[in-house]
Amino acid sequence: MINKILLSAILISFSLAVRGNFPSLENSNLGKSIYSDSLKNNEDSLTFLANTYSLDSAELKAFLSDFRSKHLAIFYDQKSTVAAWRVCIADDSLRTANIVLQKTAKFLNRNQNKSEYLKNEFQNTSKGQRSIFLHRTWWADSLKSNFDSLGNSSGFRTWGIDIKEIKKSLLDDMKAEASAPQFVESLINSGKNVPKKLFLILDILSTKSF
Repeated sequence: MINKILLSAILISFSLAVRGNFPSLENSNLGKSIYSDSLKNNEDSLTFLANTYSLDSAELKAFLSDFRSKHLAIFYDQKSTVAAWRVCIADDSLRTANIVLQKTAKFLNRNQNKSEYLKNEFQNTSKGQRSIFLHRTWWADSLKSNFDSLGNSSGFRTWGIDIKEIKKSLLDDMKAEASAPQFVESLINSGKNVPKKLFLILDILSTKSF
């Protein structure tokens, strides 16, 4: 009697163990199928985006490689994100960073005719300086938008600044670049043409990178 009970328990345990393996195997295959479908859907969406922005065959290959297995929400949340990726195509690290795509897309939305110009400037900038180049480009565009939104200085708003607020090294650089360095300090002190934010940003950007 004991042997029969023991044998039954062993058979039941074995049966449950075998049955228990089937769902895990099924789920594994299902997971692979879902993942495969997801990649295919991503690739179809990326191809559609690439065609919309007229990416060439080399750009399409890089675009698919960069984003085939990633979420694509960023491309639908903000206009010009694909164009922003194309601008940064020369740098395989920066071109996939969300912050780079978002801010560069914002710049392109404000400057719709500067895509090729920015792409060439970015490509011709040394790899170690590209993040700084982008920061300066975004900030300059932000300053223009905030202080000279009409683009012709008729709506320019300024903040005065005291000469003591500027680092000597930055002031020396400004004088070195100026065609009439003797007027730099008086121009800054006048507060008539120089936005205060500009100097604070330039000071930060001199060492800032991603």
